[in-house]
Amino acid sequence: MKKRRFKKRKLVLAFLIFSVFLALIIFGAKIYLFINLFIGNDVLITITTDNENFFLSHGESQDIKIKTDILTNPFCSIYCDYSFIDISSGHIIDSANFSLKIITPVTKNYTLVPPSKGIGQKLYRFDIECKSEKTFLCHTTEELKKRNLLMTLNYDFNPEEKEADQEYKKQILELIEKEALISSFLSNYQGPLDNLNQSVSMDNLFLEYSSLKDSIFSLNQSVQELTPLLNDQEYTQLDSRLKKLNNAFFELETNLSYFNKTVFGLISEYNSVYSKLINLQKDLRSFQSINVSNENLIILDNAILDFNNLTTKKTSLVDKEIAIVSISIRLNALNLTTNFTNLTEIFISNKSITPLNLTKINFPNLSYSEESSPVLIGRVQSCCLYNQCHECCNDSCYSDKTKFPVIFIHGHDFSKIVSAEYNLNIFDEMQRTLENEGYLDAGSILISPQEENLSGILGKITYPVTVKASYYFDSYQDRDKNIILQTKQDNLDTYAIRLNDIVKSVKFKTNREKVIIISHSMGGLVLRRYIQIFGEDDVYKAILIASPNHGINGTVLKYCALFGAQLECDDMAPDSLFLNKLNNAKKPTIPVYNIIGIGCDTDGVTGDTIIANNSAYLDYAKNYFVNGTCSEANFNSLHTKIVNPTKNPETYNIIKEILKEN
Repeated sequence: MKKRRFKKRKLVLAFLIFSVFLALIIFGAKIYLFINLFIGNDVLITITTDNENFFLSHGESQDIKIKTDILTNPFCSIYCDYSFIDISSGHIIDSANFSLKIITPVTKNYTLVPPSKGIGQKLYRFDIECKSEKTFLCHTTEELKKRNLLMTLNYDFNPEEKEADQEYKKQILELIEKEALISSFLSNYQGPLDNLNQSVSMDNLFLEYSSLKDSIFSLNQSVQELTPLLNDQEYTQLDSRLKKLNNAFFELETNLSYFNKTVFGLISEYNSVYSKLINLQKDLRSFQSINVSNENLIILDNAILDFNNLTTKKTSLVDKEIAIVSISIRLNALNLTTNFTNLTEIFISNKSITPLNLTKINFPNLSYSEESSPVLIGRVQSCCLYNQCHECCNDSCYSDKTKFPVIFIHGHDFSKIVSAEYNLNIFDEMQRTLENEGYLDAGSILISPQEENLSGILGKITYPVTVKASYYFDSYQDRDKNIILQTKQDNLDTYAIRLNDIVKSVKFKTNREKVIIISHSMGGLVLRRYIQIFGEDDVYKAILIASPNHGINGTVLKYCALFGAQLECDDMAPDSLFLNKLNNAKKPTIPVYNIIGIGCDTDGVTGDTIIANNSAYLDYAKNYFVNGTCSEANFNSLHTKIVNPTKNPETYNIIKEILKEN
């Protein structure tokens, strides 16, 4: 009996010990998972693919594989929605939702096919958003975490099309040059024809001239219509149009040749008449100086009147020739041998001879300057966003302030042991919301070598892009391979150097003169230091949000290095050498905007829980104050949610207005 009781007690004791041990394990796991969430470990999404930029010719295709890794608390279930979108047209290629209880990579395969005609760029984006739901062992904020990957498909002609394109370009260029040559020839007739028209009736010739000009204008319009057909590769129509235009040009050249002979003959005849009029005028003036009889005076006066009518009235050249002959005959018939001694009266003509206001007409100069030879406009590259298409940007957008890219830079990582990828999440919502203002969400960017074919790859679209970047990543080359590594143990000077690499990379990939940088928390110090070291030539605007411009204090400083990197915390101490140099340096001349969170207790003063108002204020910046509320948990403080448009729309509205200012 005693043995049975002893056995029973042992079982109860063992069960109690096991229960306590199990409770300790569960309680410890809950504490561990809660701390994990507190330091930033929640849902983390990463998207990878072998390539993000593709260069294809018509008729080719490209298979792509997009791999999505989702990490979270192992006791959580993940619920995700994804979509693969052709954002050039707005067409959703694929979309679905899924849930995961066991975290495994999700891989999707797609085939990209370029348009069958034209050249340009298409944009594709893979979007995914996931969240966990709270359970007993699943500690999560239940917030949607988003990540996307932007891909470009750059398309061009295949070799056969390029050969045909060059041949058609050559033919069109020949027509353009021929039209310009004929137009130049014909324009030289305007002056001589105007001179002729002053004294010669030539209505039919002007009608012919006007008809030739109309024909040239019509042919010019028709030639201009060839380029769109070439761009659209409408080769059948192009062949037909070219044949018709070549025939039309042949007919025009024939008519122009006939017109040229007519005009040259007319000018020769006119100049002959002009010479005869000069001689006739001289004869009349000679006769005016001679004594004549009354009979001869009448003949001479009538000849002068006829000469005046001849030079002042518009008549045909034939009529002028007849009149000249008539006057000459009458002058030759004058009897100048009269014996004036037998006459009772002797006369000298006092009729006024009208001055000859005609001039000799030079033949048209039909030379053509090769320097003014027209050049065929290059083929138009098409870039579209949500079915709104424009000519792709090349160098034309380089200095356009409305198209400068926006770079989002995160702040201090609360934990040095979690992935740096978490830091890219803080601006997700703002980046996506800015698409409503015409800013294309291009996801995140990593420092990479500047490959020549990627120059301006994100700048062809006529809209500005936004990218997230992290100074916690660096890269190095290993046997022509770019290796990305995470390093979160450095000081702010090192991060400023990496920010310079980020800026250079964004400028290279967008082909823009400057960038706009929006920074959060410690990222504001990195941004200011970058400007101090490398200058402000590459930055159009600097926007700081909740930045500890004069350091961190109190509890935040005390426990900063407990989880985060020591060197970062040292630099953010109010009496650090870093801040001393930063705040006593020359003030930047570019616009600096500083958004400060207030309304929360921050070591006894107003602030955003992490950064006090007096630490964030910058005397040379345009300061904005955003009033908010704070929860007890720092990971949901105003300091963090100040950048979220849903939780704090005031910050977003300020940034939206800053971006609009030029």
